[in-house]
Amino acid sequence: MNDFDPKDYQIQVTSFTHSGSGKKMFCARVAELKNVYVEESTVKKAYEQALEEIKVFKEHYLREGLEFPKPISEQRFSGDLRVRLGKDLHKKVALEAAKEGVSLNKYIIEKLKSA
Repeated sequence: MNDFDPKDYQIQVTSFTHSGSGKKMFCARVAELKNVYVEESTVKKAYEQALEEIKVFKEHYLREGLEFPKPISEQRFSGDLRVRLGKDLHKKVALEAAKEGVSLNKYIIEKLKSA
């Protein structure tokens, strides 16, 4: 845990209205740890609780001898991405790429960049 900093993880805080009370609440999730879900009354509390949850999960992983996920910013990416589109969508996207006179790969990259 020498250089471990839970702030390196991607924490997203969103607001929602509690269905029972109608009160505005805040939910924090951690991109790298799908099981971290925190609900609090303020953004600050949700964020801080998410930081604590990251520490708890780290300790649990260590106790269990499991490899703890690295922050996304420290992960390595190859640039290769395999996506299953389904036959109909694959055909539609290929036709659109052909209409624009570009490769399917280039077409998809341009669409993702503009998303």
